Amino acid sequence: MVHLSHKQIASVLEELRHLVESDGIGSLSTEIDEEIQKLRENRFYLVALGQFKRGKTTLLNALLGEELLPVGVLPLTTVVTLICHGPQKRAEVIFSDLRRREIDLSELADYVAEQGNPRNQKNVRYVEIHYPADLLRDGLVLVDTPGIGSLSLHNTETTQDFIPKVDAAILVLSPDPPITQIESEFLDEILQHVDRLFVVLNKTDLLTDSDLRETVAYTQSILREKLKHRETEVYPLSALRALQGKTTGQTQLLKRSNIESFDEALQSFLEHEKLSALLQRTAQRAHDLISRARFGTELELQALQTPLLELEAKIREFDLQVNTLLLEREHFDYLLQAEVKSLEQWIDKGLEHFAGHEINVLKEILPTWASVEPWHSFDQFVEALELQLAERLISDLEAWRRQHEEQMIRRYESIIDRYAQKTNEVIRQIVQLSANLFDTKIQPFSNFEPFKWQKRFYYRVEDESVFLELDLLKIVSPLLPKRLLRRVLLNRVGESIEPKVEQNCGGLRYEYSYSLEEAHRGFQYDLSEKLDTIISEIRVILQHALQRRASGEKAIEAKKEELAARLHKMDELRHRIVIAP
Repeated sequence: MVHLSHKQIASVLEELRHLVESDGIGSLSTEIDEEIQKLRENRFYLVALGQFKRGKTTLLNALLGEELLPVGVLPLTTVVTLICHGPQKRAEVIFSDLRRREIDLSELADYVAEQGNPRNQKNVRYVEIHYPADLLRDGLVLVDTPGIGSLSLHNTETTQDFIPKVDAAILVLSPDPPITQIESEFLDEILQHVDRLFVVLNKTDLLTDSDLRETVAYTQSILREKLKHRETEVYPLSALRALQGKTTGQTQLLKRSNIESFDEALQSFLEHEKLSALLQRTAQRAHDLISRARFGTELELQALQTPLLELEAKIREFDLQVNTLLLEREHFDYLLQAEVKSLEQWIDKGLEHFAGHEINVLKEILPTWASVEPWHSFDQFVEALELQLAERLISDLEAWRRQHEEQMIRRYESIIDRYAQKTNEVIRQIVQLSANLFDTKIQPFSNFEPFKWQKRFYYRVEDESVFLELDLLKIVSPLLPKRLLRRVLLNRVGESIEPKVEQNCGGLRYEYSYSLEEAHRGFQYDLSEKLDTIISEIRVILQHALQRRASGEKAIEAKKEELAARLHKMDELRHRIVIAP
């Protein structure tokens, strides 16, 4: 636990901000400023997390009592959305370059939803909504995030990037199925950063009473295994019923939603535990920021204490070894690309096998359908066959997806995980190299810890039945016997099966291939950018030391004294942030 007040932690962060101002590491200063601002405004981030289509957005709307955030059949949320208190409803878009634009709430879906802002093409960093709700009055900020397990490439804050910034979390599950492998792995990551976790089992209106009891018991057993000594209750509810009940005033519907127990638990937490949780999380983040700042300062001090010729030699050695490490990673990049291509080929073969089998199945079953289909008119006969073929093909494609997509995701995760481990190892070696060359002790801090894949894989399935848009010639001749006409139409429908199955399998194949390659490129870019930033920060520190070496011994001694004093001050700040396990 932390026994510090807002002012004490803010004071530590402000002193740290003053210490790092001259380091030239802008990202660290920005992170410190964001933490100070959050603390000053008493902002407590309560984030809704979970897999896509679990109903996170509907749950937040239910808590607010209004359909404020856009919801729909498809996974909608594409960027992080913050809902904080304000005297009147308004929304502001913050872009990647930190520009701000106030928008009408009716425009919200144009920026936060996949349909209005596909793959975040508008480069939105996040959206902030001000809303006059009592729930938000004391600094609570509700955070809606893109779902895990979906593919949403963008340059803004993503779900896993945002997790280290949160103070408490609501993990939203639903019965279809209760908890997946992806969610189980995601829970492990959440627990590394969040001390207070609420678990909601949503969509309980889809279950019978006996199924609900069984699903809750199963979910609780999984959580007991994951959470060990933590006590976390599962709150079964229907966010949709709760929202409908609150917006229409139907008390019975609200009661049937079972949201009241969760509302009470949340209110109790906000009243009795929110402050201590906020201070605990802020202190942990402050501790990490101090450790990161200390590393850079000690590295520069050690570099200044190194004779000029030796310093130049060590910088050359650092550059040489960094380039060697980067070449090794570049070689691994080629291997990674080959593995992604291999996965695409596996998908191609699977869809090719499916297409061949599906064509045979549909051709075999078509005469049976046609024989029992009543003849009222040419159009009705063709329409009925089209509908049956479309429904069967859609059903079989969905069954294939359910059977193969989870395996596909696991294989992709395995590939990406190896790449992330390699990149993490390169980062550790670079940081360790700089420490070894200059006898600098590395303090543990989270910023350079292993990165996680953002698990954004998602195949978009449209609502419309776009399969089997048959373009038949209208063979209508009153001179032909009905039996012959039926046979001709049946043959023409049968001829259309193969190209239509191939067309839709090809579309699905393209979607998977595009998604894999885009996910790979986006992930590779994100990690490369982080790696480049780390190398750049270390080089800036070493170059500063080299330049000061040419400024004369007196100036060097003064700088060494300044850095030593800064280290002493950082150690003092770190001791003031005491975090008990």
